[in-house]
Amino acid sequence: MFQKIMLKTANVFFLVAIILLVYNILNFFGTPESILTSTNQFRRRLVSVEVNRKSIHEQDAANNTIDYVVPVEEGDQTEEKSAIFHNVSKSTQCIDKPLKKNIEQRGNYYVLYNYVMAERSVRCYESVTYSTQGDLNFLDNLVPLVERWKGPVSVSVYAPGTDFLLALRTILYLRECTSPLIKEYVSFHLFFEAKYTPKINSTPLLGNNIMEQQKYITCKMTPPHQIVSRDQQFRTKNNLLYPINVARNTARLAAQTHFILSSDMELYPSPNFIPKFLEMIAKNEELLQSDEPQVFVLPHFEVEEGYDVPMDKTTLVEMVQNRSAIFFHEHLCRRCHMVPYSYRWLNTPETDTLNVFGKTKRVGFQKSWEPFYVGTNDDPLFDERLTWEGQKNKMTQNYILCLLDYTYLILDNAFLVHRPGIKKAKVQMNEYAEIVNETSFFVKQTIKPEINSLYGTRPGCDLK
Repeated sequence: MFQKIMLKTANVFFLVAIILLVYNILNFFGTPESILTSTNQFRRRLVSVEVNRKSIHEQDAANNTIDYVVPVEEGDQTEEKSAIFHNVSKSTQCIDKPLKKNIEQRGNYYVLYNYVMAERSVRCYESVTYSTQGDLNFLDNLVPLVERWKGPVSVSVYAPGTDFLLALRTILYLRECTSPLIKEYVSFHLFFEAKYTPKINSTPLLGNNIMEQQKYITCKMTPPHQIVSRDQQFRTKNNLLYPINVARNTARLAAQTHFILSSDMELYPSPNFIPKFLEMIAKNEELLQSDEPQVFVLPHFEVEEGYDVPMDKTTLVEMVQNRSAIFFHEHLCRRCHMVPYSYRWLNTPETDTLNVFGKTKRVGFQKSWEPFYVGTNDDPLFDERLTWEGQKNKMTQNYILCLLDYTYLILDNAFLVHRPGIKKAKVQMNEYAEIVNETSFFVKQTIKPEINSLYGTRPGCDLK
């Protein structure tokens, strides 16, 4: 009898212990309803991760890597944005890429990827990267560019020999003394020929060199790129040609996002392009379901010196009508840059959304076309044997796109505008005529046969 009583008592105590345990768990985590609600809220609302400047520099010094940071302020992430990101991620099946420093040898060049990193990193589906290039004399264009783009910018900078230090100080000056968006969004990749590897006070280039150079920067100083005239810079004094396609490929390959606009540093994009483009992709999933490869073209223009770069299509069209703006290189190579259906494009009213205006192939009148477009790193790279001085540096890549039967999708309310000042003649034709002729012969006799051996031929595709 006594044993039965003890057994019942033990069962009661065990039951009470279970009840108390459940009670404590609910008090700690909340009721099942609140747990479910919190979970659903978490799924609906992605909270941004804000990394302050100090923590970024500490992490940079520790492992030269910045993991992705959601590029929105806390509380600014709407369900609509979440849905857009979800659809873009689903359509592209892209893979995130960390913002990481590393050195790569590309032929005769050393490339220092992400030598100066942006403070904000993004996931592959959250934005579009503006991929561009230049030497230290073009870096001032980044301020108006990033203020219009407001998203990730990947910049490769040609910096051989003593130009390296000058370029680095120019970059640090831009980060500290101009638009805060430079520091937030722009990542810089410096490259140079192996035989012109810079030496700075015996300090390793991937050591504390950036912090060491920071002390020389004050915002009261003359911008570093203006201190040494162009004719006194290392590249000029050594008669070095600009390896534009090494630069293009470097900047494009370093992009974190799936979609990339590979463009020139002096071409300024229409504002609000990124959210409009991602919304277009998210709401038109069939755009990425085509069996044919494709790119998204932005018509590009020039404006007269003394005029502001237009902020919207309506203003741009008015400027074209009064001839203060023209299509890009209209006076130099109209067939190379004139967008198909240009008259209809100009007469289509501007809207708040972005859409595909028309489709075309690079054949017929467009057989010499070399537009700027949004593509991906799945697209063919640029031939790194070609230089800026010799020209034809984009033609060969677009010829390959034609052979692969790419479709060019022209966007209706997006555009690029060159830094004010309309070109009347090409510098290359006057100063580098011999190099231009040599390049034309090389493309015709060597590169074109190589391409045809690799990709075959296709009726209508041409490379001259």
